[in-house]
Amino acid sequence: MMNIARYQPYSKEAYEFEAYSIEIVTGADFQDDTSVSQRACRFSFESNLTHYGIYTKGICLQECRLKMAYQHCGCIPHFYPNNSIIPHPKPVCDYKTLRACFPKHEELFLEFRENAKSVNCYCEQNCVDSKVVIEKMQILTGTRKLLGSNGGLVIMKRYPLIRFNRQVLFTFTDLLVSIGGTAGFFLGFSVLGAVEIIYFFTLRLIWYVLGRR
Repeated sequence: MMNIARYQPYSKEAYEFEAYSIEIVTGADFQDDTSVSQRACRFSFESNLTHYGIYTKGICLQECRLKMAYQHCGCIPHFYPNNSIIPHPKPVCDYKTLRACFPKHEELFLEFRENAKSVNCYCEQNCVDSKVVIEKMQILTGTRKLLGSNGGLVIMKRYPLIRFNRQVLFTFTDLLVSIGGTAGFFLGFSVLGAVEIIYFFTLRLIWYVLGRR
């Protein structure tokens, strides 16, 4: 997803990009054994957005800008989606509103910088992602006639070498086993002992109070 905060100047010539890629993958049981708050990332089908059906961090940032535009200007620009999911579309800004309102909040829309209390945008990373990092960028002069239009050339000089793998190392079952093992080692305490304590202070106590043996 394009990011308006990383705007590149317009050029009539083509660009040459020297780049490499980074992959983010997950384990097989990563989704089932964790929640979004635990793993601090979202899969594409775990969208909590109101204007988009899928989730990516770039799309989430776009929705933040959309909501800020509606909050400060009372409408949204025409290039944002407006009727895909939401039942009541927001009003679209006309030219006069765009020219009068948006320049005053330029830093807020681009970098989310204004007042910390007025910016409420929390976008988690993608759990599965592929990121292209550009190392060098240069203009290829004399290419307009060759390409017939604006274009670009991406050069990958090396294979992807970096991969981040998210996986569950310590599950809730591991936590119970660890607590039980530690309690048993230091206190001689076991799960059966815990059940007996609960039994004696609940059912056994009730029967005793009722006078039954």
